[in-house]
Amino acid sequence: MIKRRVRGLLVGEKFVYGKKNCLALEHMDDGTLCMVLDEDFESKFGEGNNFAESELRKKLNGEYLDEWVKNGADRASFVLMQVDLTANDGLKDYGTCECFLAPRTCDQHRKYRYLIPNPKGNWEWTATAYSTKANGYSLTAYQVTGAGGLSIHYSVNNAYGVRPLFKLNPESLVECEIEVKADWDGENIPNAVNHLQKAVDTLSEIEKCGAETSIILGVIEVLEKRRDDEIDN
Repeated sequence: MIKRRVRGLLVGEKFVYGKKNCLALEHMDDGTLCMVLDEDFESKFGEGNNFAESELRKKLNGEYLDEWVKNGADRASFVLMQVDLTANDGLKDYGTCECFLAPRTCDQHRKYRYLIPNPKGNWEWTATAYSTKANGYSLTAYQVTGAGGLSIHYSVNNAYGVRPLFKLNPESLVECEIEVKADWDGENIPNAVNHLQKAVDTLSEIEKCGAETSIILGVIEVLEKRRDDEIDN
C-alpha cells in the first residue's frame, strides 16, 4: 500500500482510509466525494423520514465517526456536505442539512450507480423520503435493494445497512495499491505497453505527493527492459 493525496485519485478508484475500504465518486471544488464500500453498520432510520432529524444522522455523525477516527481517520480531513432532502415526489419540505456522513440520496444513487457495487448484505438506507409528513407520509424512506434498485417497501423503524458518503479535503492522505499487469504474449505487446504506461503515470502522481518510490522505480525499470526485449525479438 502507498499513500496518495485524495486530489490525485481517479474517479472510481478504490482506496483505504482509517481501515475502511472506500471509493472516489467525484472531485468537487471543496473536496472529493467518496463512499464507504464494505460496511456492516446497521440502524433504523428513526421515528420519521426526515433525515435531518433522524436517529441515523446522529449515529453516523456521532458514534460511527468517532470510531472511524479511533481507527486512523483524521477528523479534520472531513468536509461538511450539504444533503438535499427533496422527497422523491419533489416536495422540498425537509430542505437540506449539513453533516460529515450521510447515506446517498436517490439522485446520488442514480448519478453514481455505474460506480457503486451492489450491497453485499442487507438492504441499505438512502437519505430520501417517499414524501413528507405534511403530505401524510412520515414513515417511508427509500432503500437500495440487493440488486441495486430503489424501493420504499419498508418502514423507517426497521434496521438496514448504510455505506455512507463523505467528502475529504483534497490534501488528505489515503492508502492505495499500485497494480502493474502485463501480458508478455507477443500478440499482446501493445496491451502490455499500455499497462506499463498506466503504471508510469501513477508513479508520476505518487512522486508529486512525496511518497517513497524506490521499490516501484525498480519494478518499472525491469518492466521497461522486458518490454523492449520483447519488442526487439
